[in-house]
Amino acid sequence: MAKEKGILTATGTIDISQFWPNGISDADTAKILVRVSGPSSFTFRSRPGAVAVETSAFKGAFMKGSDSIDKKTGKKRKPKMVINSKSQITVRLQGIDAPELHFKPQLKLNLPAGPAIPQKFVSLRQKFGESATVALASFLKTFGPSPLPCRVVTRVDLPNEVFDKYGRFVGDILIKKGKTEVNINHWLVEQGWAFPAFYDSMTEQEIRDVLVLAEAARKAGRNIWRKVGFTQSIGKLDLTLTTRPKKSPLAPDAGPVILPKMFRRQYTWVVDVARGGSKAKDLRQYLLGSKKPDKFYDTTAFLKSLAQHSQMPKQISLGAAINTNNRVTVMPKDFVNLETPGVKKPPVVLVRGPKSTPVTGW
Repeated sequence: MAKEKGILTATGTIDISQFWPNGISDADTAKILVRVSGPSSFTFRSRPGAVAVETSAFKGAFMKGSDSIDKKTGKKRKPKMVINSKSQITVRLQGIDAPELHFKPQLKLNLPAGPAIPQKFVSLRQKFGESATVALASFLKTFGPSPLPCRVVTRVDLPNEVFDKYGRFVGDILIKKGKTEVNINHWLVEQGWAFPAFYDSMTEQEIRDVLVLAEAARKAGRNIWRKVGFTQSIGKLDLTLTTRPKKSPLAPDAGPVILPKMFRRQYTWVVDVARGGSKAKDLRQYLLGSKKPDKFYDTTAFLKSLAQHSQMPKQISLGAAINTNNRVTVMPKDFVNLETPGVKKPPVVLVRGPKSTPVTGW
């Protein structure tokens, strides 16, 4: 087995009213906000069984470079704090990816002046995006009145391993129901409301736990795994599936749904072509032709390398997972994504203060 990592825990509360349609949060990995009370909300164990020690590592911390100078205004940007002014952290639920509820590409293209992105390119959703969010909120209501006490747990050794490049805490949300603590990440994938979505920063056990639950949901045909649900066929992007505003009436939204990771890249490709930034004829060509291509490991090979402490397997281009018939040849459980492809230094660097002093320890 691979070497055990340390354990970081953030203790706080989660407000159910934040979820769509009452709020804007969804069941995806990026949109769950957890309120924390301050430095004492974070504790770190250097290894399983070790004493938990309070840490203030994230007090006043922000993403390095997020306070850069805006070229248009000449003013310094407001830094991306990992704990916001409301004492909240944003959590990306580790190991899962729910159908998108609101996604809009954020392209930075070095193109000559020209027409703006057409108005039709707005925030889009996928089938099951609304259903998954409503199901999660309904489930959380069974725990008691909002806000609910919770813990967010992640396996890391250093502060720079906690947050992703968007400043989101990557971990599992745990909430008590009676005497039992429920892992919300696991519940979503077990009920078929989210796909397994592995990253190379995860431990062997974390991946195996989600694998078992996801496979059980797939075999049972739950929600996204029903006959009119997950599809490996990329198909044509449906520009009519726009994100509906808050307070919209609930309606059934089942239907064909591709892997969210592919959906996000499909929409990005469509917009890139419309802007004149790409000449790719399809998503496969677009991904294979990227200067910084997305890559992944085969899950079985990755787990074997962790268990045997051997060299990492060969990286595979995401574009190579799509055949010439516009069909994904790999199942969701078979992807282990690289946290930050092509980056040798730590993908996230936390700093604090006017001199951007690095956060190096607990």
